[in-house]
Amino acid sequence: MDKETLIAYDTAAESFAREWHEQPPPVDLHGLIKTFFRPGPTADIGCGSGREVAWLCANGFPAIGYDPSEGLLAKARELYLSWRVTEGADRRDEQGRLYAAFDKEIVVRALSNGSFLLDEEVVSASSGKKVHRIIARKEVDATY
Repeated sequence: MDKETLIAYDTAAESFAREWHEQPPPVDLHGLIKTFFRPGPTADIGCGSGREVAWLCANGFPAIGYDPSEGLLAKARELYLSWRVTEGADRRDEQGRLYAAFDKEIVVRALSNGSFLLDEEVVSASSGKKVHRIIARKEVDATY
């Protein structure tokens, strides 16, 4: 990647990440991946803000993203967690999905060297169910 392009990505990483995350997902690419690849370890070379790395991980392709832009890698490393709150024990819903009860402190300890931007328990506007959301920034090894 040429130096001027790299500087542009690093300088405006926030703007580029927002733009990519607001675009519709590349369902054609997702379809090709599901058709031609078997689930398993995957590398996303030129991962940018990490949107497709997240999709790969969520769809059976545990992925690591590589990008020459430190600014974009920083955006890719931001962490958003959300889980359905189950009171007491694990619970299976009417559609057969299992929601495991776990202690929020496990997540908090895992992110102990990060800074929390949001930590809330709310009723989801989309599902009407109680969810817990954490948005945190965590410093990670910059080797990828």
